[in-house]
Amino acid sequence: MSVLRKVESAILWIDRTRMAVLDWSSSRTYLRWSYFTFFFFIFWHHVFHDGMHYVIAYMYAVYLLNILLRFITPLDFEDLCAAHEEAHGGTTLPSNERKTSKVTLEKLRSVDNMYEFKPFMRQMNEFNFWLCAVRASHLVTICMHFEALDLPVFWPLLVLYFVILFTTTMRQQVQNMIKYKYIPFNFGKRTYGTITRQAKRKTSSDNILGLLQ
Repeated sequence: MSVLRKVESAILWIDRTRMAVLDWSSSRTYLRWSYFTFFFFIFWHHVFHDGMHYVIAYMYAVYLLNILLRFITPLDFEDLCAAHEEAHGGTTLPSNERKTSKVTLEKLRSVDNMYEFKPFMRQMNEFNFWLCAVRASHLVTICMHFEALDLPVFWPLLVLYFVILFTTTMRQQVQNMIKYKYIPFNFGKRTYGTITRQAKRKTSSDNILGLLQ
């Protein structure tokens, strides 16, 4: 029994340490992404330099593309599409507290409009996007040490598949951005100092709480 208790205590300590590290890193965006970049380049250097694990590299690239699409896709994308169809071209992100279909470009451009808008909400926020990418990077870094996982494959065909997949999905994403008039990035957008920083801290705390649940 004492051995089981020690194992349980060790697992509990590891879990608490992991959550403490995630909590500490939640507000350190550049440090987090530098950590991901380190593992990202280690794996791809192994693939290109040693010429191994092409199948794992393809699966890794497809997974990163998938979570990237979730990161740049609006949370209420289906509602946006429905509102756009009802308004016949003019509904934009983000939604407001009133009836969404009544918000058109003409009303947005008017000086005296009273609509209050919510910030851009993603299907996957930045912290979860980073966390999923890091977990995948850890996994492929471990896999690259096992030669049994180096499946024989004609790698140019995998590259062609990924290029076609990336081109079609990103073209569709750009077409949606143009059609529904939204930009999934905050570059150049107006911020409000302390309010913005407090909102970012609150978002980071919510991310950690979501992981604990």
